[in-house]
Amino acid sequence: MSTVWGLVQGMGGQVDLDSAPGQGTTLAIRVPLATPGPVAPAEQEAPAQGRPLHLLVVDDEPLVLELLPALLVGHQVDTACGGEEGLQALERQTYDAMITDWVMPQISGLEVIAAARHTPGTVVVMMTGWQQRGTAADQLQGVDIVFPKPFERADIEGLLGQIWQQLDRRQPPAVLPPLEMI
Repeated sequence: MSTVWGLVQGMGGQVDLDSAPGQGTTLAIRVPLATPGPVAPAEQEAPAQGRPLHLLVVDDEPLVLELLPALLVGHQVDTACGGEEGLQALERQTYDAMITDWVMPQISGLEVIAAARHTPGTVVVMMTGWQQRGTAADQLQGVDIVFPKPFERADIEGLLGQIWQQLDRRQPPAVLPPLEMI
């Protein structure tokens, strides 16, 4: 539920919950209507801070797999429903960054992270509602960035900035030609 709340809030929406013993629970999700007018296709939009990224999002929640790519406009985003699909995607393709949920049935995010580490250039993002910065998730082997759930739209820009910083650090230094002696 916290994931749904964060995603809806990130879209500028609202979640209302009404529950009464013996009568059940009603959940109302309200999101703003899209603004009418011409919209450029996502592939043609340029990200604000850097080059477009090729990202893999791994989560077992279909709502996250639908909404997170919608917030990553201007980037190529592949999705994998669960750890098994995530492992298969990593075998087929290399990515600038992989964003994976921690807790998933059958194959956890930790197992997917271990596979992503076979591609040293891939930035690994652990997306979790269980741990925050400054906790055990920070100490996990192979995790570059901890991204807490729930998140809002503004958090996505911060995440992208961190990914670009990680990628810049991984770029090998330019090799300069030897200087000629006079």
